[in-house]
Amino acid sequence: MSKKLVQTTNVNLHAVDVELVRKRIKHIYLRVCPPQGKVKISAPLRMPLTTIADFVAAKQEWIKNQQHKVELQQRLFASLPPADEGCYFQGQLYKLRILPTQAGAWQVNLLPHTQEIVVQLGGNLCVQQVLQRWYRCRLQAQLEPIMLLWQDRLQVKCAQVQVRKMKTRWGSCTPATTRIRINLELVKRAPSCLEYVVVHELLHLLEPAHNRRFYALLDQYLPDWRQRRTQLRSLPLIG
Repeated sequence: MSKKLVQTTNVNLHAVDVELVRKRIKHIYLRVCPPQGKVKISAPLRMPLTTIADFVAAKQEWIKNQQHKVELQQRLFASLPPADEGCYFQGQLYKLRILPTQAGAWQVNLLPHTQEIVVQLGGNLCVQQVLQRWYRCRLQAQLEPIMLLWQDRLQVKCAQVQVRKMKTRWGSCTPATTRIRINLELVKRAPSCLEYVVVHELLHLLEPAHNRRFYALLDQYLPDWRQRRTQLRSLPLIG
């Protein structure tokens, strides 16, 4: 696309600071972007500014809610404690014990009886890097049986499930490609929270929108989903 056909300006509409991008599109789109909750609008090249201002006015409450969510998530992620204070796994806090080993080698052991996670590493390896690898492996092991169980119950088929580090979402689904993404941070939460997110995303293969039908399906297949959602949102994302 030619640069001349994309125009970016910063405007204030109804006391909302907006990054306005005009380009060759037919409709207007609104996003609230992390980490600062910046409002970005994409609009057709010839759409009057008054029309865009009316759109912002109609969306003011939604914008405020989204900015609050972004602010909360960023504050929670910023609350990650130092490694030597401990770390969470499946909803439980474990003391982190670090032991030296040969250069280039690493190993992580979960010791429930002493409530410890023991990390052995050598050379220039970073504790957080090793923990992230271990967390990823453990979450993928957790995910496999849950995905198989709920795909069978819902009679849906997911083409691919990916574990990712995400800043503002616990999971996401692209119904058109039947691909699902799960936040790596869920390995630190109770298994019931992980199951809730999996079911939520799989149900989008039956109903893409968050509408009455979607929530009716949630009620049908996971009656306690509201309690699980509250539990998921009630605790900070702690490393």
